[in-house]
Amino acid sequence: MPWRLSEYSTPGGVSSIGPSPPRPLGPKTQAVRTRLGYTLLKMIRQWRALTALLILVPPLDAQVLAGRATSLIVTTPVPAFSAAAPSAFAASPALSPLTPAFLPSAAEGPAGVSILDALREGGSPEESAGRISFDGSEEFSSPSGAIYILRPFKHPAVPGGIALVQSQPAPASTVRSVPGTEGLQGEALLDKVGQIAASHQKTNDYRAASHYIFKTADHLMIGGVSGVVDAYSGVFVPGNSSEGADYPETGDQDGDGYHEKNGMNIEHLWPQSLFEHKLPMRADIHHLMPTFQHPNGVRANLPFGEVEGKPDYQNNAGAKRGGGFFEPPDMTKGRAARGLLYFYSRYKKSSFFNRRVARFWNVQIETLLRWNRQFPPDAQEMRRNDLVEQYQGNRNPFVDDPGLADLIGAEALRAH
Repeated sequence: MPWRLSEYSTPGGVSSIGPSPPRPLGPKTQAVRTRLGYTLLKMIRQWRALTALLILVPPLDAQVLAGRATSLIVTTPVPAFSAAAPSAFAASPALSPLTPAFLPSAAEGPAGVSILDALREGGSPEESAGRISFDGSEEFSSPSGAIYILRPFKHPAVPGGIALVQSQPAPASTVRSVPGTEGLQGEALLDKVGQIAASHQKTNDYRAASHYIFKTADHLMIGGVSGVVDAYSGVFVPGNSSEGADYPETGDQDGDGYHEKNGMNIEHLWPQSLFEHKLPMRADIHHLMPTFQHPNGVRANLPFGEVEGKPDYQNNAGAKRGGGFFEPPDMTKGRAARGLLYFYSRYKKSSFFNRRVARFWNVQIETLLRWNRQFPPDAQEMRRNDLVEQYQGNRNPFVDDPGLADLIGAEALRAH
């Protein structure tokens, strides 16, 4: 279900103030006023949205990276993947600053959607749903549902950060084919993906990897303000530091009853205790995420799953714990699934794989495959894959081609 910043993350809470109820109107008068009011409201909303878009131009232009453009942050579930040219992320032509494209250029595959296209009514869902970052303060309708528009000038009114919300369904994600995997499936494909994931990987120091996450890999710009998003709470904390402690929570923005004054730390999707805290696993950024310390501790070494019944932990982003599982928010489910699929394919033959580790892994395989389908990579996750490759030399093949997971299948993924 979509969730909105305006419902929880302002320091003073949310209130609703309005005039006294008007006197009843006749049917004709009411109909005329309704039509006029709707038209006027629609014009005002469109004008405010376009004003906000103009403010967005500089940061969007700044996010054109190495010949490819990125969207701002999170996206939403889509039902399927679409194949594209083998080199989907080759250098693309110059892009308009109003085009935060999350897909390759038109010459290489399905084109990205500009924000202006995302706002217009009419056309196909592919033309009217974009991968943008939202705060829930503005809403437009499109053939594929409501679209929420980021208001970058909102940030100064919310000291310490803003939170993210989910958008409505976006177009299918373009696939970057992984050379060497053609025609393979099952265990043969799993072994090949593991070999590809291991190739060219550098072993880095954990502290250096942590600094790279906060300063580069997970460092974002929203409305001209740079900072880091907590993966379990959805809260954006402004800053330019490479230290997680410099990204504290202002008050209890995620509504979990804790004030994260000590900032963020690094979450290992595959818990450190299950690989003996060893390198290169400990510093492998493909399964690391920045999170506030409390939800990180709440998850501990639990497997991921969908919590049923009343959770014993919950925050406003949708993260939950209960029944022996931890459920991340929707914005993180796909990313978490692909991080764990990567880890298993890369390290499944390591000496630390014992029965306890196998139980942790096997209980969540079906859920991870489902999340991988429901929440495919967005532009930020694709961009992050590039940045991690620049740092440690290897890529996550499941980000390049999420469909590999289902070609491998649950049975081949099961640890014995």
